[in-house]
Amino acid sequence: MLSGILDWYDEVAGDVDRELAVQSADVEALAIVAKHGYAFDAETGSDNGSWVQFNTRALAEVPEPVLPAGFRFLTAAEVSPADAVKAHRDAWHPSSFTEVAFERVRRTWPYRADLHVLVAAPDGTLAATAIIWLDEATRTAEFEPVGTHRDFRRQGLGTALQLHGMHRAKAAGATRMLVACLGAPARLAARALYFGVGFRELGRDVPQIKQEG
Repeated sequence: MLSGILDWYDEVAGDVDRELAVQSADVEALAIVAKHGYAFDAETGSDNGSWVQFNTRALAEVPEPVLPAGFRFLTAAEVSPADAVKAHRDAWHPSSFTEVAFERVRRTWPYRADLHVLVAAPDGTLAATAIIWLDEATRTAEFEPVGTHRDFRRQGLGTALQLHGMHRAKAAGATRMLVACLGAPARLAARALYFGVGFRELGRDVPQIKQEG
């Protein structure tokens, strides 16, 4: 299957650079792409590159979240779609996320409003947001995305929201959490946030580029 896709890629790509990523644990895929002339992309995969690291955490024991005084947890079921969209846009400013795009998210399996968690500040501002995607068959849940309003960072909201979200995922039947982040050593901020609540590396993308000839 992968070989066929790579053959098709060669046919349609023409003279442009051909790049892809394979997960580090997928030994078979790494061997297949090598046979098709791909090699490790040292630039993209460098210590300052844009490759993605995958992280996991068991949910057997999860500390209780602690919020600053006056802050509280909410779910997307308790706020308007417009407010949920604003929380996203504030966390990833500037962002082009719209209510139309959010409606597509809400129609996507397995989105659940009760697993879309937020933090409200004392003044009512939605200061942090995270969506949890639960696969009931594998009892695995994933954070995607997690973000904090630029005016409310460095107050522990991201940590508290993740712990709260893990408790909700566990109550919904999950036994482990996943989250992806930029993995390069020069890009420590996101990884530090996730490692701070117990995530550890599961694997990583291995960027590949087609060699000349």
